[in-house]
Amino acid sequence: GEGGDSRVRLCIKTQAEFVLLCSWSVRALSKGVRRAHLIEPRGGQVLEELYTSAGTGMLIARDVYEGFRAASAGDIPQIVELIAPLEEQGILTRRGRSVIEADVERGLFHVLERDGQVLACAILKPIPDASAPPALPSPGEAVSALPLLPEGGDSYTAARVAAVAAAAAAAAHPANTEWAELGCLAVNQKFRNLGRGEAMLGYLQRIALKQGVRYLFCLSTHTMQWFVERGFKEVPLAQLPESRIQAFNWKRNSKCFAKTLSSDRDLDAQELFWGA
Repeated sequence: GEGGDSRVRLCIKTQAEFVLLCSWSVRALSKGVRRAHLIEPRGGQVLEELYTSAGTGMLIARDVYEGFRAASAGDIPQIVELIAPLEEQGILTRRGRSVIEADVERGLFHVLERDGQVLACAILKPIPDASAPPALPSPGEAVSALPLLPEGGDSYTAARVAAVAAAAAAAAHPANTEWAELGCLAVNQKFRNLGRGEAMLGYLQRIALKQGVRYLFCLSTHTMQWFVERGFKEVPLAQLPESRIQAFNWKRNSKCFAKTLSSDRDLDAQELFWGA
């Protein structure tokens, strides 16, 4: 109808204007401008775009505005602040600042950063073990959990693409181990349920895969379902490398979840369901 035709003409006009604005932005960046912002011509949009972490429009940047990288010493205060509430709730194991500093120095901590702000962090720790790891259960196979001692772990599309690229750059040195532990996964409260946790997991899985890791595992007391929904399966503690079993904290009564890493293509297929 006539109304539908007018909407189509408006859509085409809007798209043409958008492409033109993007081309002007790219031209500005090529001449030295660091960032260009495209916002709607409405009251308050400039303030919201410039003075809130999420913004309100579209940002075209010459630098890395949001991305993954290995943590540095300068990130430690934000990491401490990020994980402290989860430690208080018993969701994460308490780590002293000296332990965090040592893990950062060893290159175990990774962060998702947006314009200087740490949005998420996690540890990827290779577990050396001389013995060959036992096979993990196949899909649908029942697993009996090892008895533990009583008492009481650890935008989506854009973040996922960034995770794939960052993981390829970060995995330069093979880990020489078939097992790695994922731990201390934490996301800034303002950015939870926005795919940042999934993106961090995808980033670390690709690093592990490129380092030769076949089995990724985590220990959890509170967030078991989150890991199960992302391909992890509960396994007996006895399936972990001996060195990790010896370091197990029996007081936390954590459950062990693991998954097999096979290929980038397989990870891509899995992550399609994460964002569903």
